[in-house]
Amino acid sequence: FEIDPDDALTVNNLAWMKLIRDGATEEVISLCKYAYEREPDKSYIMDTLGWMYALNGEPQKAIPLFVQSLQSSIRPSPETYDHLGDAYWMLGNEASALRAWQTAASLLNTNESKQSYLEGYNNMVRSVWGISVATPEAMYDLELGELARNIMRKLAAINNGEEPEVSARVQINGAN
Repeated sequence: FEIDPDDALTVNNLAWMKLIRDGATEEVISLCKYAYEREPDKSYIMDTLGWMYALNGEPQKAIPLFVQSLQSSIRPSPETYDHLGDAYWMLGNEASALRAWQTAASLLNTNESKQSYLEGYNNMVRSVWGISVATPEAMYDLELGELARNIMRKLAAINNGEEPEVSARVQINGAN
């Protein structure tokens, strides 16, 4: 970040880490908006900004960013669909939340999707990292395992007539 404070990817990654750790603080809000100003067409930046809005109690601002992120990405992100579902749920749009979470679950549970992620991890080992400290399967579980389990818990809660635990609501309440 000190080397190139205008690099949108670096700013976005820093914003994401701080957002997950600290919530939507003034610093995080500033970093999210700064990254978006630099690269407003990047799906991962739209997702971070949208998640910041959701965690800040502004899901109505988050939803268009999640939708645009999904429309502009080459490979739709199950995490963005999860975020979209949480934002819809926060606004009381249960049917749209359910559809978003079902889409996220289907993206995570197809053989093609999992194989694509595993190939991506293998390519990173060969082209970027140069070494392997974990199997592609372990990386997949590290990156997406908890997401998959959370989505399945939400869908199971709805099927059981219970209130799903929405990530944004939990983190908002924890931050207040």
